[in-house]
Order: sequence, then structure tokens, then C-alpha cells
Amino acid sequence: MGLRNVEFAAKRKTTTDDPSLQATIRCMENDKSKTWTSVELHSFYTGNGGSLPRKTLVQKLSDVFGDELLVLSSKGLANIVIFRNKASTLLRLDDLDEDAIPIEYTAKQIVSEWKKIHYNKDKYNKNR
Repeated sequence: MGLRNVEFAAKRKTTTDDPSLQATIRCMENDKSKTWTSVELHSFYTGNGGSLPRKTLVQKLSDVFGDELLVLSSKGLANIVIFRNKASTLLRLDDLDEDAIPIEYTAKQIVSEWKKIHYNKDKYNKNR
């Protein structure tokens, strides 16, 4: 490891150096049944004097809790942060949910219905 890397590692802030991060971790540990958004966690963190960006905060929390924590994300929406042991009870899959139908089955249905459509070729402009 080069001298610059050693200096950087020595200066880098750890989770124990950030009291705001420690307060956020304690808050999460005290109520593991709660579902948070990254915005809520960041608001709590900055309210305690923290200065990390939201994305970095969520990454640090993931590093601290490891596989115990799930971070669910969707483009354009705040991340949902939940402990893995509570996720199965709060986020249930519905067998009747239309979104759960496999894509292949849906594609076959569309093709099947399309093949049943009869059209008259004489009514369409063939010069297009």
C-alpha cells in the first residue's frame, strides 16, 4: 500500500467517528419493525448534525447492518429501508396479483389473441 493510500485511510471518517450516524444506527436498532424511507433516515441524520449525502448514508447503513438490512429502490422514488426479518411480514406477495403473471405467459396470450383477429387486406392502402 502506497503512502498516499495510508494517509487517506488514516484521515477517512469511520462510523464510530460520526455521532450523527451512531444516533441513526441506535434509532434503527431500537425499532427494527419500522419501515423507513431514505428521506426519513437522512432527515433524522442531518437533524443530529450529520453531513453525509443521502446515498452515502444509506450505503454506510447497509455496510453496518450487512445482510440484515434490505434497501429497496426504484428510479425516481426514495429508497425503502427495512430489516430483512420484518420484510416478509410487511411485504407480502399476492397470488392473484396481475403483475405476478410471468412475462412469457402474457406474451403468448397477446400473440394468441392477435392471431385470432381477422382483417380485410382490401381495406388497407398497399402503397404505404
